[in-house]
Amino acid sequence: MKKLLVLLAVLTLLFSGFVFAATAPKADAKAAPKTDTKAAPKTDAKGADKKAADEYSGKPVQNLGPVSKAYAAYNKGYDFYLVKDYKNAVRQLLVTIKNKPDFSKSYNLMGLSYMGVNKSDEAIKYYKIALYTDINYAEAAYNMAVAYESKDKIDLAEQFYLKAIALNNDSHVFVRASLNLANIYRNQTKYDDAITLLRKAQVYEPDFAELYNSAGLSYLAAGDETKDTDTKLYDLAISNFKTATEKDQKYVEAQNNLAIVYERQGNLARALGQLEEALKMNSEHPGANYNYGKTLIENGNYDRAIAFLQKAIKLDPNFAEAHYALGKGFWHKNMFNEAGSEFKKAIKIKKGDYDIAKLALADLNKQKKDFTSHIVPTPVKVEGEDSGPVVEEKIDDAESEAARVKEEWEIEDPTPEKTDLKF
Repeated sequence: MKKLLVLLAVLTLLFSGFVFAATAPKADAKAAPKTDTKAAPKTDAKGADKKAADEYSGKPVQNLGPVSKAYAAYNKGYDFYLVKDYKNAVRQLLVTIKNKPDFSKSYNLMGLSYMGVNKSDEAIKYYKIALYTDINYAEAAYNMAVAYESKDKIDLAEQFYLKAIALNNDSHVFVRASLNLANIYRNQTKYDDAITLLRKAQVYEPDFAELYNSAGLSYLAAGDETKDTDTKLYDLAISNFKTATEKDQKYVEAQNNLAIVYERQGNLARALGQLEEALKMNSEHPGANYNYGKTLIENGNYDRAIAFLQKAIKLDPNFAEAHYALGKGFWHKNMFNEAGSEFKKAIKIKKGDYDIAKLALADLNKQKKDFTSHIVPTPVKVEGEDSGPVVEEKIDDAESEAARVKEEWEIEDPTPEKTDLKF
């Protein structure tokens, strides 16, 4: 009876008219300090039934029985998946599903193939069938959570990460579900919950560097909330980032994050030295270039800071924080137009949700007005013209721009407290 229900569910999906994109997804390279390193979905070992797989060895596919044909197609689909040929992977997996509709792994791999072309809705349909055919399938629960998180459905992502963790029948999945859920909890400021998850995961994989990096980020964020540079939270962050770099000596994210803690503690020289080490490992890392430039601004080296921030933006044009920092660098050099342009770009990238950049832009225009208001144009007397009263021109470009920005972003005149920006 259950096989019949599964088959009916599959047929509903098969005749719903999927459209398949042939292009592979672009890799997401997030800039530090937020690493958000998504653990890659794990697929099951190739060939779920060795005996059945052996049956088709050397035989034409058309001469195989349904079960052997199903496993033969599954293994071909798996091979196509590994080389990111998702379209052909799906074609083979449909053969598997037709011949063995109760084989849960085929639905899971089908979901992964759809995720490979950014079709999360289709992926979720197949993960649901995988879990229906095997309610203890931790990997399918984990992959379902990843798909929901990609759609910003955080509550559902949390639900399925917790399911994968609660099943605890696959250590690889347990660790990665714990890591991803810990990152969600950190973003929700649930630092204790995040660290608890990571400590349990470290028992299973004590050499997995990302677990220590994520723990360091939780301690760092908790330390930032206390506004206390003497807190032990920063020391715990440093300890975890150092452990991450020891576990993986080429882990640029952890090197970069370690420098951020030093900068928070006011140790700019040590922060710069740490960032130089990170850049030696990977000079094309957007986060390391950004943090190096940002720290150089604090150190008063504006020209070098601008160069590194521009490189960070070249590597990641939608890096809003880098645009904002570059605006501050230009501002220090009284390059008002360039600074304003960068602040506007940062606000646009954040879709208006970037108050500190809005405030900086308003304050910049006020300062620009003050800077130019004392300039009085010298009238040029034309020969033969009667001397008389001269009407002085008003320089109002800066004032008009400031008024326009305030109206556009609904910003009140900044108070001294709000505009005491720290560079």
